[in-house]
Parts: sequence; C-alpha cells; structure tokens
Amino acid sequence: VPAVPGATGLIHYGGVISEEWDRRLQAQRGLRAWREMADADASVGSLLYAITSMARQTGYMILPASDAPAAIEAATYVEGCFDDMTGTWGDTLAEVLSCLVYGFSLMLPVYKLREGMAGKQPSAFDDGRIGWDRWSPRAQEAVDRWVFNDDGEAVAFVHRAPPKYTTVTIPLDRVLHFVIRQRKGSPQGVSLLRNAFDAYYAKKSLQRLEAIAPAFACRNSGCGVPVGTVPSS
Repeated sequence: VPAVPGATGLIHYGGVISEEWDRRLQAQRGLRAWREMADADASVGSLLYAITSMARQTGYMILPASDAPAAIEAATYVEGCFDDMTGTWGDTLAEVLSCLVYGFSLMLPVYKLREGMAGKQPSAFDDGRIGWDRWSPRAQEAVDRWVFNDDGEAVAFVHRAPPKYTTVTIPLDRVLHFVIRQRKGSPQGVSLLRNAFDAYYAKKSLQRLEAIAPAFACRNSGCGVPVGTVPSS
C-alpha cells in the first residue's frame, strides 16, 4: 500500500491536541470551561436543555439495504438490538449529545448474550445471539491523551477516570465516536460553545462586579458624606 502523501496538519504534542490559540481553553482547561458554561449560564443551559429535550423525543428506524431477505433480516436484528438495550433510548441519546458541549463524545458498546430474561444479562430475546446491553459513556474530562498512527490519524485514546483513575488505552474502533464541527481530522472537534466564550467571560465578570457593588452601597448607606475644610490661616 503506497504511503499517503502529506498530513492533516493537526497540531498535537504527546497526544495532547494544541489547536486552540486561547490559553484559557487549552487542554483540560477548555473542558472545564465548557462544563462551567453549560452548568452555570442560564442562557446556555436553557438552550442545551431545549435541544436535548427535543432530541430525546425522536425515535429510530432501521431500514434494510435492499429487498433481499438477508438485508431485511439484518435490519430486523439491528432494530431488536436497539429495543433490547438497558435504559431508555432518550437517556442514551442525551449522553451522545454531550458532544454539543465538549465537541466530542465517546460511547463504548457493552455486549450481552441474548439468553432470555433468565440469562446473566436479561434480554427480551433467547436466540443465543450477541446484542447490545448498553452504550456506556466515557467521560470527556477523563481523556488523558490521544494515540495517533504514523499518518497522523487518531486510532485510540488513553482514559483515566474516577474513582480508580486506572489508565486504560481504548481503540477508537471499539467505541462510537461522535464529533461536532470537525477540522483537520481532530478527534476532539470544536465545542458548540466556543464562539460564545468571550461573551460569557465578560458577562461573568460584570455579574460579579454588580453583585459586589450593591453590598458596598448598602453598608455605607446612612453614614453621611465626609466633608473637609481648609483652615483660613
């Protein structure tokens, strides 16, 4: 296989992507900033809640690739895997949509042997086939670094999550990897909140000043105004 000429141009050092020019948003600081905006800002939180609520109401439909019996059977099987997952589809979709905040989300499919309700992992099917038990999220903040191949493409990520903080390398071909506003093939994408950060930062600073100023005004209220006079001689 001939070598692929050139590279995507993605800037990364030791597996840490360094495309962000604002130091306040680089590496883990950026992830903390997106979390703060999503949790603390009323406008951002309301917008994300509206998007997630509408998305949670959607369902899914698996269409066969053709009218062939094998294609119809495969579509029926995949739809059954969706129906047989633990929890609701809305909860799973809400985890997927965390990519709106962080720029990406990672979901690890957990499998089970479909042996009916009496099996080790209860299932609505007892055909002995392999199905999904759930899509387990892998927290964005716990991504320590990315692993790239010789062509500069991300092939895995190193995950270190609480409470054990055990370092685990997970290949990307084992997870469902969702990315928002991808550029240069970056596995992190770009947060939907990136363009609003400066406005949020200025708003937060002004709100803190507005909260402090009335406190000083109330404390000094009724104390009078100091007056100084210059002696005549």
